[in-house]
Amino acid sequence: MNFIILSMTAIIVWTGLILAQMGVWSLGTQFLILILYGVLFRPYIKIDQWKNFSDALLRPEKIFLLILVLLAGILYARPHEYITGRWDPGTYMNTGFHIAHSGSLEIREPLFLEMTGQETEIFSRLKTGHVFHPGFYVKNAHAGLFAPQFYHAYPVCIALIYKIFGIYASLFVNPLFAILSWIQFYLF
Repeated sequence: MNFIILSMTAIIVWTGLILAQMGVWSLGTQFLILILYGVLFRPYIKIDQWKNFSDALLRPEKIFLLILVLLAGILYARPHEYITGRWDPGTYMNTGFHIAHSGSLEIREPLFLEMTGQETEIFSRLKTGHVFHPGFYVKNAHAGLFAPQFYHAYPVCIALIYKIFGIYASLFVNPLFAILSWIQFYLF
């Protein structure tokens, strides 16, 4: 059972990351892959596993875990709004929103396409591989291509939650991961 939960999480994150890297990420594609995964691996899941799982929830250590998770949920109840950027969390959030809207990790800035090569150089003093804005690398200044600097799997998860539940729920991705890490630590 634990393997199924862990592998399903890995499938969601990795397929989302691959789709975003290819520039074709969408909520529908993400759900289609998850459904396909469920259909393919359904023969390997035994009904008895679910019964044993529900019986195991009544053990004292599981009740203690539930109390810890509820306490963590209360402590994480108000996330900090990192939307403005300039810090790592803001870069993650904005990258996640960008993936949700464009389906791609690459950022295309049309303003740079309208500039001549000399104007681009004067305006930004950009060279390929340098930082344009904290958290974003220049891929090609003359084409207006930029790439996020940090890990990309986390913004894919933010994009998924943003597309399903909206901007306010996407602020809870970090607390959600904190609570899920407690549960996974206990289960494994």
